[in-house]
Order: sequence, then structure tokens, then C-alpha cells
Amino acid sequence: MMMATFPPERRLSQDDFSFEEALDTGNTALIYELMKDCWGPPPPLAPHETPPYESAILKHRQNLALQATGREAETAIPADNRRSWAEIQAQLASDVVFWFLSCATTFDPRKIRGQVMPFILYPFQMQAVRRLATAIEEGDDLLVEKSRDMGASWLVALTYAWAWQYRAGSHFLLGSRRMDSVDQLGNLSSLFEKIRFNLKYLPPWAEPPGFVWRLHSHHARLLNPANSNTIVGEACTEHFARGGRYTSILMDEFAFWPKDEAAFAAAGQASPSRIIVSTPNGMHNHFAYLRHQSPVGVLRLHWQEHPLKTPAWYEAQKRRMSVEEVARELDINYQGSVRDRVFDEFGPQHVLASMAVQPSKRLIRVWDFGYHCPACLFLQEDEAGRLLVHHELVGNREVLHAFAKRVLATTTQLFGEVAGVEDYCDAAGLQHSGLSEHTSVEVLRRLGVNPTPVPCPIVSGLEKIRHLLVETRNLQGLDGLEELPGNEASKANSTPALLVHGAGCPKLVEAFEGAYRYRRGAKEAGDQCLPLEEHPYEDVMDCLRYAVWAKGYLAGDEDWQSLQKKRQLQRWRAKRHKPYRPY
Repeated sequence: MMMATFPPERRLSQDDFSFEEALDTGNTALIYELMKDCWGPPPPLAPHETPPYESAILKHRQNLALQATGREAETAIPADNRRSWAEIQAQLASDVVFWFLSCATTFDPRKIRGQVMPFILYPFQMQAVRRLATAIEEGDDLLVEKSRDMGASWLVALTYAWAWQYRAGSHFLLGSRRMDSVDQLGNLSSLFEKIRFNLKYLPPWAEPPGFVWRLHSHHARLLNPANSNTIVGEACTEHFARGGRYTSILMDEFAFWPKDEAAFAAAGQASPSRIIVSTPNGMHNHFAYLRHQSPVGVLRLHWQEHPLKTPAWYEAQKRRMSVEEVARELDINYQGSVRDRVFDEFGPQHVLASMAVQPSKRLIRVWDFGYHCPACLFLQEDEAGRLLVHHELVGNREVLHAFAKRVLATTTQLFGEVAGVEDYCDAAGLQHSGLSEHTSVEVLRRLGVNPTPVPCPIVSGLEKIRHLLVETRNLQGLDGLEELPGNEASKANSTPALLVHGAGCPKLVEAFEGAYRYRRGAKEAGDQCLPLEEHPYEDVMDCLRYAVWAKGYLAGDEDWQSLQKKRQLQRWRAKRHKPYRPY
């Protein structure tokens, strides 16, 4: 079985062993070491220069063509290094790196000349294809997180093509978010066209025996007549891969799939090996969950591993891209990769792994009412004036009366020793909805909860949250500093004015990290639009908005007071200028 990495016995140089000799003998471990020496940091070549040893690769392929036709004597291979054709064929079938160097072809339209070229693997790509082949053969799940332009799609597609050609009894499924990304005739961005392109440029001696294009190549389906292997394609749905059985399944650009969790679960029943490939797209998707909270193996393809991508190249790319694009396309930054998120100011410094309750401080409970989807946040303000968000509860198809009982039970269980409880809620809770004879506030009052309605404008409330995210509080000189949450993280001239307990508030953290967002393009256009209404992220963020607004009111906040005066004036004018209504 192939190894996932190359364990070198010693570091080799070009003086020890030539690249041509390594190719002739098929010693890919030596080739890996020689390539590392060639590219070693700092990269000696500019991006426009020819990759090293390209002439040696072409010569190696010419020698293979001569050996395939029984003309070994015409090759320049020394007699001591010559191998039988059966040995070469056996290595092509067993060593994916040797197959890439001997047979694989790629295409780069950015090159002025030589757009069709032999696939010369960089050292990090050699390790990547071995890891991919191992996962396919041993039936393992593997997550591939990548920067853009690392050749990942070509690597994955051609690794499946190698297994399709040489692993008898194999059946593969390739999936992406759109069918055009799976297979579109003439579009080399699609997975199947990459495989077809390589098949087209395979040397005659490496073609699958009996393969006929009109018989064995169809839309989203390839058949190998020599061993009956198949590769089929499918776009993402919640029923992805259901009804089939596969040796391995590829799920490309998985972070952008709309039915990601359901598709991943369905694929798990159809195959023991799922290869999940994507650039990041925030933290509120199943790709991010698999990366950070599951035991799935991870293959990371970061731009810094590419020998031609230098810090100068990175700085040039940053000048051409937005902050979100840099985070997503280059840095593999999950938190910063979300486009149109409301709070760019939120970061890891606002999340605490643990948060102690302050017994001497009052508990602030904030309620948001929704039809069968209410929410509640539990907060406190500490000695330093920081707002601490301890816990969240989110209802799912739950009536308010049952949800309120759950909130009261949680209060007793987690906050039984606090100095008191203050309740605030959405001002809409005073209104009759037509779905119940009681208002939401009346339902709570029947259970002994008397919330203060908070009439909070959405835009102004979000701005107050934004101010809290950028503000800091000084902890120096406070009594009991060692007992305050987050002091160990900053030891501490200042800490953020808003802190969230990560384990207690997962939906709020996801909302901050990008699940709570504007409609696409609104942020760049500068539109004064409202965030999308997506549950439960809107619900927990509304709770925080009420809390911040109520906190401002308690502190004599001028914005809140001016709003109340404006509304009082409007009510007074409405009463004074009532329209005349004749009997």
C-alpha cells in the first residue's frame, strides 16, 4: 500500500543522483527529494520561467514510448538502469506519482506558448496525490482545504482517472454544486473535461485497452472497457449519492453546497471514502464543521507551499482583491472569508472558551418572539463594564409558553446565585398577532416574568453592537481581577467590551462569523439595507440588539432618549390633529 508521505533516509542533492536516473529507475522518493532541493526556499525561479527538469520529463516520456514498442536499444538509458516493460507497467499501476510524471497532461490558458504541458508535480503536489490515492484505496474520508490556483482540482480529478484506469472493480462518483461544474462539454473547469483532456493526450501505450470515445464517454459518465470501472457525475441535492454504491465519492467546492449536511450523510452510506474539497466559505456550513469539529483527516494546500508564490506575489494579489476574497481565496481563513457579513469587527478575541457567572451582578435576560421560534440570551455586565453573553436558548417549532418554562429552568440551573434578574423583550410582544388571544408579554407575565419592551431600531441597534465590538475596557486596578472572565487572555491593559461564551452561544458566534449577513452585493454597493431574515441567526442577534439598546437606556443613552422624545412628539401631534369624522 502506498505511503501518504515520503520518509527520506537522507537529504539528496543533484550531485548524489541525477533527475534523469531517478526517472529511469522509477525511484519517486528520490525524485521528491531532488525536486525539493531544486525548489528549496527561497524559490530561485520567477513565475514566467520554465519549471526545472521539464526537458528531462519529456525525454523520459520519449524513452517510455520507445520501450513500449520494443526499441529499448534506441533509448539513452544506461544498461544498468533499464527495466523491463512489465516492471514499468506495474509501477504505473501502483505508483500514482510515477503515473503523473509519465502520463499526465495539464492545460494553463494563461501561458502565451505551451498551454498544453506535461503535469510536472511540485513537491507539495507529490505528497497531495499520494494522500489522495491512499484515501481512495483504503476507504478513508479526507478533507482538502485549499488556496486558489494550487492545481487542486486537476490533482483530484486525475487521481480518480488513475484509479479508474488501474484499480479493477472500482466505481467513482464526482459531485459539485452545479451540474456545469461536474461536466460541461468543452469547459475545462468541469471535472469530467479535465479527465477527458488527459485521456485525449495519453500516449498510445498508456490508453485504456479497448477505449472508444463514442462508446465509452458520455455526459457525466466514463466507462473503462478493460476492467468495467466507471466514473459518474451528479450535482448536489439532499439525495446526493442515494441509491448507488461507490468506491469513493468526490464532493468538490463543498463549502458552497446548499444541502451540504444532508448530502454528506447520504454519501456516507454510499461509500467508505468521501473526498471533500473546497476553499473556505465562513464557519456556518458543514465543511467548516468537518474541518474544526470532526475527526476527518485534513490535507491543507496553502499558497505558501507553492514554490512560485512568493510574499511579493501575495502582496500583489492583495492589491487586486477584497479583504474577504484574500481570506477565502488565499489565506484559508474561515472567519474572514464570508462575503456581506454584518460584523467584520468580530474576531477570536471576542470569544471565550469558559465564562464564569458573576454572583454579585444581576442577570439580564432578553427575549425575542417568533411564531414557534423564540430565542433568549442570558447576559451580565461585569465590574469592568463589559457585556458578557453567557448562554443562549433557541426554540424550534416550540410555543412560547413551553419555551419560557425552559428558560426559567435554565436560569435556575445555571444562574441560581445571581443578585437578581432583569428581563427585556421585543416591543412587538405587546401586540396581538391574531394567532393567540394573549400577547407574548402577557404569556410571560402569567409565568411570573415581567419584561420591559425595548423599541429598538434595527440599523441603530446594529451600530451600537458594532461600537461595542471595537471598544475596549481597562481591567487594571480592579478588585478580584483574577476572577473576571477573559483576564488570562490579556493580562491586561484592555479587553473587548463585548465577550461571548463560545460553548454557550454557538448560534450567536456563527451569526457574528457570517451567518448573519446582508443580501449579496449590498455591502459593496453601500446600500442601507437590513440583514437577511434567516433563523435562528436573526433571532439571537435581535436579542443582543435589544440588550445593547436597553443597556444604553439604563445608562442614559442620548440616542435612546432622543428617540423616545421624537415618538412622544409624534403621538402628541397625532392626538392634537385628529381628522374630523362626521357622524
